[in-house]
Amino acid sequence: MLIYGIDFSGARDAGEGIWVAAGKTRLGHLRIDYLAPARDLPGSSPAREDSLRSVTYLIAGSRACKAGLDFPFSLPSELVGDDWAQWALSLGERFPDAESFRDWCRQTSGGQEKLRRTDIEAGAPMCAWNLRVYRQTYYGIRDVLAPLVRAGLARIIPMQEPDRRKPQIYEVCPASTLKAAGLYISYKETGPADRVSRREARRIILEWLEKYCRVRFASPELRRRALDDGAGNALDAVLCAYATGRAWPKLSADPLERVEGRVYF
Repeated sequence: MLIYGIDFSGARDAGEGIWVAAGKTRLGHLRIDYLAPARDLPGSSPAREDSLRSVTYLIAGSRACKAGLDFPFSLPSELVGDDWAQWALSLGERFPDAESFRDWCRQTSGGQEKLRRTDIEAGAPMCAWNLRVYRQTYYGIRDVLAPLVRAGLARIIPMQEPDRRKPQIYEVCPASTLKAAGLYISYKETGPADRVSRREARRIILEWLEKYCRVRFASPELRRRALDDGAGNALDAVLCAYATGRAWPKLSADPLERVEGRVYF
């Protein structure tokens, strides 16, 4: 099956920060055949609007595939109600920008940064409207999930009943994947001083993926991209693809998961 792992960004130049890993699963193995920033997708650019539209088109045009994206697909249930799809579709109408969305979340929650149950279970580091995450939440839901749901072009798991003829979309979290493996180490460079040590950390994670997770790269160049990208976005995309390949498509029987979603790792 075709697998996409998409390391997400809600920044103005999201096309630089979003990385897409694509590959196929066969007999329990995942082969990465493509790894590049979203700006390189057809019709894309570094601009947020172009890159998010290209990511959406990529997923919609792939039919039977699984795609994992690392942004919160929902909020705590008391902020969403009992119909996730209706809430997601109305997000852009209710809030004209990410800032008004975050303000409403903060006011409604009494200023608390409340985690969903799945965030706690997965060890996700931040709530959906944290200062570092809220743009990803807003633009991911408004510009990727909502258009796919509105057009009936994909199924968002576990909120919606899977349809194997359409893309299955999963919320994934590289940090949760690494925590579960006991590999939650610093691998993203913040400056020249930690360049060598963070590259070594990325090497350790890549070797774990290859040796224990049956992930391989179609070419040495693709592996080098995951190793050499100091921001860690390329490696995150590969981790997203790995978690997505393991995810099982089914509608949740848990009413809370049907609203709040689930982090797959």
